[in-house]
Amino acid sequence: MQQATFGKTGSMTFHSYSIDSTERRSIPFFIAVAAILSAVALSHVLKKCQMELPGAFGTPVSTMALYGLYYWLFDRFLWKLKPLQFLGITKARNLSGSWIATVTPAHGDAVSSGLATAATLDVQIHQNWSSLLIVGVGQLSRFRSITATLSTGEECVLSYEYINEPLASAPSTMHIHRGTTRLHFEPTRNEFVGDYYSGRDRQTSGTIRLQSK
Repeated sequence: MQQATFGKTGSMTFHSYSIDSTERRSIPFFIAVAAILSAVALSHVLKKCQMELPGAFGTPVSTMALYGLYYWLFDRFLWKLKPLQFLGITKARNLSGSWIATVTPAHGDAVSSGLATAATLDVQIHQNWSSLLIVGVGQLSRFRSITATLSTGEECVLSYEYINEPLASAPSTMHIHRGTTRLHFEPTRNEFVGDYYSGRDRQTSGTIRLQSK
């Protein structure tokens, strides 16, 4: 797993995320074909040059090594290329970057009703083709995502479950809790808007506006 660092959150592990696209099944196949063809071509070139790799680096091993290299390149970098997005080869929207989250709790009879106030958080989204990490830091707490789903259809929807941890400066009424968030992307304003619900320890809900910095 990859590691990421954001603000005071320390080192955390990326997690996989699901998408409503078949590319997770088709693209590894084409990467494997590319690795096999590359290995055959490499073997042919070495033979022409009258060179030979040691037995441990023969075609089967070199094929696996090339597959690993190609997959790593695609997972980290190539999937973001606009031509691949335009052709529909990759459909997941690239959300990587810095965001500002404006969180507005709803009024109600929850456990923490009257204690939760509107807040602004610095949010960082780290995204590869196969994995993702959303982390955020506010004045009183920090959170990290643990699961996520990204819609790739006409409407881009990001849903994730998170763990929220209070900082040392937070009041004693705040505890570690889980929650869920569902955000809809509004392309005209380049922002996400949606709702969140925190777990039974706080039982709060509200709205979130996520704007790119």
